[in-house]
Amino acid sequence: MVAAGGKKFHFDEEDIVHVDPRDPITSFRKMVNNNHMDLVSRALSEMMECIENRVKLAMAGEKFEQVVICLTELRVACTTQREEDAWDNWLARNIDTLPSELISQIKEKGLGYLKRSNAELFRPDSKQLTVLKQELEMDDLD
Repeated sequence: MVAAGGKKFHFDEEDIVHVDPRDPITSFRKMVNNNHMDLVSRALSEMMECIENRVKLAMAGEKFEQVVICLTELRVACTTQREEDAWDNWLARNIDTLPSELISQIKEKGLGYLKRSNAELFRPDSKQLTVLKQELEMDDLD
């Protein structure tokens, strides 16, 4: 069956109504793309909560790889669903509590704000500038 606008309904597939912490990407995508119900807001907030929980676990020893994958997926969904403020507000609310290693990965992947200025977020810290200055001075010696 095809709905107005050409969207296909899949009645044979069970609706996913919560982000599954064991498989957050798949369940999140199904919620965002659900044709039966508008689950975008719920999907975004549940993915944000999932990310926050994964950050806590990662701080206890796990790597941030899965967190970065979830962050990327969340940011893409916020863009495609025109929910840029949801991403920007979440990032602004959490940026000061995220571990520096994760912040570095966020910067490397370009996962900054969507509507707000990224000038502060992507400003290099003084350690990076010192290393860069030393590298430039070494190049001058060559």
